Amino acid sequence: MKSIKILCSLLLVLTVCSAFSLKGSKSVYIVGVSASFTDSLVYFTEIQLLDSVSLDKNKMLPERSQYSYQLKNYLENEEGLTNRTCFVYFSNSRKKLQKTINKMKTKYQKGKTLLIREVNPNAFKFKNRKSNPFLMKKILFLFLAACFFFSCEKETIVIPQQHAGRTVLAFFWADNSLNSSLRNNIQTMMQGLQAMKDSAALLVYWDGEASDISWPEPCIVEYVTNGQGGINSLSKGTIDAMMADKNTSIYDLIGIGNIRKKYPPQTSTEKTVMQTVIGDMMSAYPSESYGIIFGSHGSGWLPTITGTRSIGQDGGRYSSDTALIPELAEVLRTVNPQKFDFVLFDACMMGCAEVYYELKDAARYCIASVLDIPATGFPYASVMPYLYENAIKDYLGPICKDYIDYYNYNGWGTISAVDCNQMEGLAEAVRSVILSNQDSLKNVDTADLQQYGKGSSNFKGYAYDMLQFIEKLCGGMAPDDFTQQLKKTVIYTDYTHDPTSSLYRIDGDNYSGMGMYIPNSFTTPKYLLWNNYFKSSIAWYHASGWAETESIWGN
Repeated sequence: MKSIKILCSLLLVLTVCSAFSLKGSKSVYIVGVSASFTDSLVYFTEIQLLDSVSLDKNKMLPERSQYSYQLKNYLENEEGLTNRTCFVYFSNSRKKLQKTINKMKTKYQKGKTLLIREVNPNAFKFKNRKSNPFLMKKILFLFLAACFFFSCEKETIVIPQQHAGRTVLAFFWADNSLNSSLRNNIQTMMQGLQAMKDSAALLVYWDGEASDISWPEPCIVEYVTNGQGGINSLSKGTIDAMMADKNTSIYDLIGIGNIRKKYPPQTSTEKTVMQTVIGDMMSAYPSESYGIIFGSHGSGWLPTITGTRSIGQDGGRYSSDTALIPELAEVLRTVNPQKFDFVLFDACMMGCAEVYYELKDAARYCIASVLDIPATGFPYASVMPYLYENAIKDYLGPICKDYIDYYNYNGWGTISAVDCNQMEGLAEAVRSVILSNQDSLKNVDTADLQQYGKGSSNFKGYAYDMLQFIEKLCGGMAPDDFTQQLKKTVIYTDYTHDPTSSLYRIDGDNYSGMGMYIPNSFTTPKYLLWNNYFKSSIAWYHASGWAETESIWGN
């Protein structure tokens, strides 16, 4: 009888799940485009139909980066075309999409420096990405719930204990030139944990070099403080003695962490890997809430010479195995629907509107720099205790202040703490200003604006100061509604007033702590890639008024 009940329950679950999967969705048309800094060829696919796919509430294609990867993988594996950046355009209207593509092709051919090539339609087809990687997990959960409901009273289900307070996760892509710096960050994190007055947990995902002494394989490492200076099974005195001993290596120190899970060699910038690992970290230490730190190389929202890169580098210096911000945001939304309390980017140039807007449904607050971050990273020894405070909003200022104090005479930097819940309002405020002053868009000379891609000409122009741009657009003074919304969004911001490098000197009179990209009509390879990726993949483009004014700034 019990088996029959369970079987009936399973059939019920499958019926319910089937009903969910049969929900109708409007068709979407898609075109793939591929360009590169290394040649003058631009590839276009034919317009293709994606059945049973709908654009989201922001009129963006869900998992759009996966379609870009399909084209990139085809060109690399089948055509031998490497180091290419691929992006997709999409619409519910085939006619509208055809008009957009025709306009692009005409524009690219004006300078007679770019050659248009068509991708063989018989050899490449986009595959529908409608499958839900968590569907089977949902089915399994419902099935187990049903089994529990119909099981005899003597059987029990063990539910993992949930720990009170917040657990901090750190996701380190360390197979690159920052390997030793990120390893040192773990040591300073341990020092911060020792200063805690209450028990707290830190889980680190480490994917470093295969030659790493401590962790040659990707793994999750746990550090739990008892609130009295001890970590894991070691007392404060033992750890202090280890740190004071000159013969103790950093590998010995960070090696006191408990390895909770090991993985085979994997590309940790891939969406499925990030989703699995962060989910495993949360499962390893169930908590009331979570904050997460991402450490590696970064370049904001944009595609670069090495390929499409937002954050992370899993490989050598010029590895193209990097993560995309839209993907990362989707991963965070999926593994933690209640939102992360904060996202802290220990990576360069992440402090721009395009990044914050992608995170608005994934995190409450975000801490990032619009400039390069020195390799040393955040001063975790002083910052870590703040990251566990219940009222985290009240401690965003001290976190940022510690960062600036650390680098003010020993480096450079900017830092901002942003309320991601206010990013929708900021997008609406920017959109209102742009639409009200669209006839003046072509009059704003970006050469007069403070730009934050200072470390390399490859990044120059990736972000300009938002407030200064709005002031220039409005003839000298930003509207009150906009400035008030910007103040609500940027909770705290500061910059180093005496940087050790003049390259990173900030004009304080034109600094708001919020960067943003200003699209243009340039057809140089760099801006060709940036503008196309901005339009096809970044939600801020549609939310902030740029899509509606392309006929002005794009010509």
